[in-house]
Amino acid sequence: MWKLDKKINSVLITIVLIFTSCNTPHIKSHQTTVVNFDWLIGKWMNNKDTTALFFENWTKSSATNYSGISYIISNSDTVFFESMQLLNSDTGTYYSVAVRNQNNAETVNFKLVSTTHQTYSFEQPKHDFPNRINYQYKAPDTLNACIEGVVKGEKMKTAFLMWRKH
Repeated sequence: MWKLDKKINSVLITIVLIFTSCNTPHIKSHQTTVVNFDWLIGKWMNNKDTTALFFENWTKSSATNYSGISYIISNSDTVFFESMQLLNSDTGTYYSVAVRNQNNAETVNFKLVSTTHQTYSFEQPKHDFPNRINYQYKAPDTLNACIEGVVKGEKMKTAFLMWRKH
């Protein structure tokens, strides 16, 4: 009986060793979760400010990416214009923005660093201002975009409250 148990134990140990030795080493991947921003699609505006109208329009440009434009109109003139993209890649999710007449016409990429309670925070510490962009969605039709950073040693924060335009 002892010899039979010893043989079974030897076989089991051998099987375990074969399976564990054939196991490929773990390779760390850059797999990230695709963030769904479908709630952002559409036209947003703030027409409650008496000095200017603020608009932001978003579309879905691919299965996982989004494109947008943002502009401010004051006294019938466009005083600010930017194009934006929300890009899901293997290294993370990015808010990429190109602002007319800023940054030598180059796009600045802000990486998604946190998402909590429908608030999405993107950071780019090397950019002068802003360093952080936050989007907070309050279903079904309210959006609060906020930019923040440091200007001349002072913390600055500007919020843009918008409502979905139907």
